[in-house]
Amino acid sequence: MSNPKPKILLCCPTAEVKDYCMKQWTHHVKNLTYDNFDILIVDNSVNPDYHKKIQAQLKDFKGKAEVIYYRPLHSNNRELVTACQNKMRSYFLIGGYDYMFSLESDIFPPVNVIEYLLFHHRKVVGLGYFIGHVFESKFLIQQMDDVSLLMAQSMLPPLNSIFNWFDGKVKTCFNFGMGCLLIHRSVLENISFRIEAEDTARGHSDIYFHNDLRTNGIVAFIDTAYVAEHRNGNWGKIKNI
Repeated sequence: MSNPKPKILLCCPTAEVKDYCMKQWTHHVKNLTYDNFDILIVDNSVNPDYHKKIQAQLKDFKGKAEVIYYRPLHSNNRELVTACQNKMRSYFLIGGYDYMFSLESDIFPPVNVIEYLLFHHRKVVGLGYFIGHVFESKFLIQQMDDVSLLMAQSMLPPLNSIFNWFDGKVKTCFNFGMGCLLIHRSVLENISFRIEAEDTARGHSDIYFHNDLRTNGIVAFIDTAYVAEHRNGNWGKIKNI
């Protein structure tokens, strides 16, 4: 009997640089409570054998888990990530999935995150997370001020207004990262991932993805009831916390 729940593809671009938390991340992902999702990881490491290590860590996953090595030559980091995301998009569309769950390999959301985000019935909805370390950490969103001007860099400071902003509501904002984001199939059928080579600010694909959402009249939502843990560095090597 087929599973009546939406079919999810959990997607993740990664590289060996994230090996400091990959074992913990794969363990966490295998314990997500949703019962109708597959895993696709696209590895762009310099080491062409690293993906085998990830595959071994996923060998006891209850569903389908595939790790692909994909590293286009002469690509910088922005280009590599974007190429991996489009590789994931193609796999997702061919596979007939209902939603792509973009979960980066250093993001640790609640174990019931898929059910929780599905509950909102939105085409694009995710959880926020911090970037940076310790006192330099900032919440990764861009928002509009009261006169509809983009706030510079728009990272809400963690020790004052950010806690007022987190009131448990589902909100919209100008841009937020793709580290923990649920995307409906109808969106990805029309929007691919991209960057602009001439962008002097060297914006990553998440910026252009949100721009393309707005162009297509699609609203992205962020749930402020939870914050996903972001292990964006080897905290064991950080001193003077």
